[in-house]
Amino acid sequence: MQPSIRQFWEVYAQRMRWSAEETRQNLQKTVGYCALKLIHTCYESIQQAPAMPPHSARLLQLSLNMLRSPYEVIRQVLGL
Repeated sequence: MQPSIRQFWEVYAQRMRWSAEETRQNLQKTVGYCALKLIHTCYESIQQAPAMPPHSARLLQLSLNMLRSPYEVIRQVLGL
């Protein structure tokens, strides 16, 4: 999946005509927005649950990792 993500991002940045610095900054912002969306999704999914399901806890941990270390996520998870 990483090659597809890489190709999508490279083509997207190219079509947006971003500089290398703008591309890096926008990718970091995008990772942050994705982390926040994961948190929101977890919150919505456990509204009626009596306890937090294990998969929700894992998504929250991933979100925290994304917010704390966006460059690590970009490199290790996204392969960029």
